[in-house]
Order: sequence, then structure tokens, then C-alpha cells
Amino acid sequence: MFDRLKEATSHICEENCVKWHVGNNFSTDTVFAQFVHIDEIIGMGCDVIEMETAAAFRAATFTGIPMAALFSVSDNTVVNKSLVSGRTSEEMEYRKKVRSELFPKIISELFHNRVEK
Repeated sequence: MFDRLKEATSHICEENCVKWHVGNNFSTDTVFAQFVHIDEIIGMGCDVIEMETAAAFRAATFTGIPMAALFSVSDNTVVNKSLVSGRTSEEMEYRKKVRSELFPKIISELFHNRVEK
């Protein structure tokens, strides 16, 4: 699943001149409480902290169902950018476009290719 997601993401993003990368994720159920540990988390090689997929990955592991996640990073603590401050209107429009136009294309390609293979 992860390899197929990377392939679909690469294809759609490159076709639309959008940067993307594979992140090293730190999943937790308490994102806010992790801010005091940012340096330690970065020191572990993580470049994403999130809580939305932690339960989904646990359930997938438990049931043996393959899973991969596609993130649109909203906040970047290291450079002081978030959804509420530090971003230009152009950056916000770019983010909206990626989420509303490219994510559906990536997901569609991910599952379309799976059916064909």
C-alpha cells in the first residue's frame, strides 16, 4: 500500500509541479502535549507529529489490513507557520488547491491501479 501510495503521489504531484516527500511520522494521541518535546522528537528523525492516524494504523495492524497515510501538513513549528498565523494568502490557496484537487486524484489513482494489478 505504501509503495502504491508513493507511486500515485509522485505521479500526480510531478504532473502538477507540487513538491512532496516521505515523512518520518510521530503519531500520538496528545499533539499539544508534545510541543515541549519537539527537540527530542526531531532528534529521533521525525519530521511530522500528528494524531489523526494513530488509531487507524493501530486498527490496521490489529486486523492485518494494509494502510498508508497521505498528509497535508498544516502547521510547521520549526518555521513558525500554522493555519492561523505565519502563512501568506498564496500559501493558503496553494494548500487548499492541493487538498481539494490533488488529494482526490492521488487517492483515485491509488485504488484504480490496485484494481488493475
